Amino acid sequence: MDELLTQIIGAARYWEHDDRTPDVRGKLEGLAFSILVIIDGGSMELPAFDLTPSPHPDDKKYLKDRGENWYPNTVINDDVQLHELFSARKHN
Repeated sequence: MDELLTQIIGAARYWEHDDRTPDVRGKLEGLAFSILVIIDGGSMELPAFDLTPSPHPDDKKYLKDRGENWYPNTVINDDVQLHELFSARKHN
């Protein structure tokens, strides 16, 4: 956890001081992209991390009874690179 947080803090500092991206939106998108790269295991210092929803045990029944969708406890970034999906979606 400490190493992950250190990487994210480093990414925030990088984008704060990056002169090539002067606008706030560009910096925020750059930071989001960098965090996704870290999660995807592209930072070289850390492995990839799995993202999984952590629903309350009663959510499925409650939401199903209301006719709503629920989140299963499954890895949402299995076999995908989140930073690539983010980049592609950002340009649409």
